[in-house]
Amino acid sequence: MKPLNAALPAALWIMRCSLAIILLYMQWPAIKTVNFQQRDDVISFVYVVAGILLICGGFLKNSILTVLSAALIFIITLYFLYMHFPSEVHLGYLIYLWPLSVSLFYMANGNE
Repeated sequence: MKPLNAALPAALWIMRCSLAIILLYMQWPAIKTVNFQQRDDVISFVYVVAGILLICGGFLKNSILTVLSAALIFIITLYFLYMHFPSEVHLGYLIYLWPLSVSLFYMANGNE
C-alpha cells in the first residue's frame, strides 16, 4: 500500500499548530500573569513564543526560524523533563514527549 503523500503538507501544519496550542495550554497559568523577575515564568513565556515562531517559520522560504524555534522548544522541554522528573512516570510527565518529538522532527527537517 502506498502512502498518501498529498496529505503531508496538511499533516505538517497540523503538527505545528497543535504543538503551539499544547504549549500555550500547558503554560497558560504561568504566562497569564507573567512576572519577568521569575525565571520559571520567563522560561514558560519563551516556550510559548517559540511555539508561535514555529508556526511563523512555516510561512518563510528558508527554514532558519523553524529550526531555531524547534531547537528552543526541544531544549526547554528537556529542561522541564529534568526539573519535573518524577519518582514514577505518569501522564503529566509523558505529555512532554509530544513537544519533544515534534520539535526534534522540525529541527531535523526544517520546512521541507
